[in-house]
Amino acid sequence: MKYLRVLSFVLFLFSILSCSDKLTGTRPSAISGQVLYAGTGDPATGAAGAEVYLFSMRFGFFQFIERAETNRRGWFHFGGLAEGPYFIYAGERTDPVAPSFELVSPLSGPINVDGQNQFSAGDIILYGVYSQSFLAGDVVYESTGMPADSVDVVLYSLFGEHFVAADSVLTDNSGQYSFAKVRSGNYYIYACKMPEGSLMDECGIFYCNGVESYAIDVLELAPQPVRKPAIYIYPKEDAYFQVRLDLNNGTVLTKSVPEYGDGWDVLVEKSGKIDHQYEYLFYEASLGRIPELSRGWCISLDHAATELHSLLMQIGLNEKETEEFLEYWLDLLVRFEYYMVFPVFDRSLDDMVELHIMPEPDAMLRFWLFFRGCDAYTSPPAPELPDFQRGPTTVVEWGGVLLN
Repeated sequence: MKYLRVLSFVLFLFSILSCSDKLTGTRPSAISGQVLYAGTGDPATGAAGAEVYLFSMRFGFFQFIERAETNRRGWFHFGGLAEGPYFIYAGERTDPVAPSFELVSPLSGPINVDGQNQFSAGDIILYGVYSQSFLAGDVVYESTGMPADSVDVVLYSLFGEHFVAADSVLTDNSGQYSFAKVRSGNYYIYACKMPEGSLMDECGIFYCNGVESYAIDVLELAPQPVRKPAIYIYPKEDAYFQVRLDLNNGTVLTKSVPEYGDGWDVLVEKSGKIDHQYEYLFYEASLGRIPELSRGWCISLDHAATELHSLLMQIGLNEKETEEFLEYWLDLLVRFEYYMVFPVFDRSLDDMVELHIMPEPDAMLRFWLFFRGCDAYTSPPAPELPDFQRGPTTVVEWGGVLLN
């Protein structure tokens, strides 16, 4: 009897928690669906053992979430999903290590999950793979609308969890490019012209059936932004500071917190708190040019958090600054299996943005990390790190640029 009373009490608690979970809306969402073969559409003959990939969208970037295999009737299920838009596609191959799919589906439209309910992905249809499509498009300068010649144009294919470079060409004198004999699959196209600065654009993800010809939307080259430079000020005592940015070589300020105006005139407490509310001064800018990038590191997406943490601590950030860098940047590094990381320090940054602070600090560290995604590990020459030692009044600035 004692055992039964204990069991009944446990079940009672479980029922309360379950009801509470439903009432408070904390139960995570799930997405289910079925993978079918094109031409049949028969739910009784679903694609058994097909690979299904789930992606989410954050900050405008696709992020791989989970992989599943269909059951013998072609059904799949993804659970424990937070609120947000999700995308699904499927592929099938007889050899599990083959470098390409024999059948592939288009990427689904967004499945908007609310974090509480169950959602249907509908039918995911597998189509045969062909290699006869022709893709063509134009690249122009956003500022003038004129054709952009000698632009690097890369065709990226979605395979498994990542996009991989499938082909690359240069635009001709008319700003035109083309790709021939393109396989069935999901793609996007990226254009970049580095010698003239961080000018880039890319089209949205599209499905190519491997048979038809496709006209790609015009790509408009525009300056690439430096994201979230954060300026920390640690005075030896509470003090007022004047902070000014001089923008060089076509750099344009696009965002600031607090509002920059003619400059920042702020009260900084000994703790580093700015005007009683900010942890750092924040700005973003579009760049008119990219500095020489030749020395750096290569990190893997799977170990990006630990590898970047180690690099940032070596450069000179403290634990708090490092965590805030990672909190922002790890959500953006989601597209490639590897990333080249090129640091640009102090005086080299002055070619883009000069930082002037009065009264002058005893020590200052400024750096931006330039990230370039790649499909394979590459070992560049190691950079020379500054010998940074914090002083009575210290200023630290970090920022980053995503090159592709």
